[in-house]
Amino acid sequence: MESNHSSVGYEEIPANLLASHEARVAVNQVSPKIFEAIRLRTALVLFDAAYSGVVQPDIHFIPLRKDFANVDQVLANLQDDDYWKAMTERACNGVVVSGKYSFSRFVEEVDADMERRVLHIDSRERLVAHIFADRK
Repeated sequence: MESNHSSVGYEEIPANLLASHEARVAVNQVSPKIFEAIRLRTALVLFDAAYSGVVQPDIHFIPLRKDFANVDQVLANLQDDDYWKAMTERACNGVVVSGKYSFSRFVEEVDADMERRVLHIDSRERLVAHIFADRK
């Protein structure tokens, strides 16, 4: 089977086919490396983005604009010991110590979501269901 667009070069594909879809999907989710760095109280310098809502600019990390227009302020913040120490402490307490993003919290939230979406039964019905299940 031969394509109607066999003359289109590789370089033209992004411009012609993908450009209209650019920025439609957020790909700036938080990485496990962020959690590790926060736990080690590392001052984070990140591009200003959403990061799944886990970390907030100027609260948990020093935001760097993608055009580097604020690089002088970023460097000044890194040289200010009180600033970055307070920021790393806030990040550690808010993200790690709080347990908000722990594996056990994740499991609790998955369980709760499954109960809400799949089971649709309250605790009384669950108790009765277990009693009758044991009699079979």
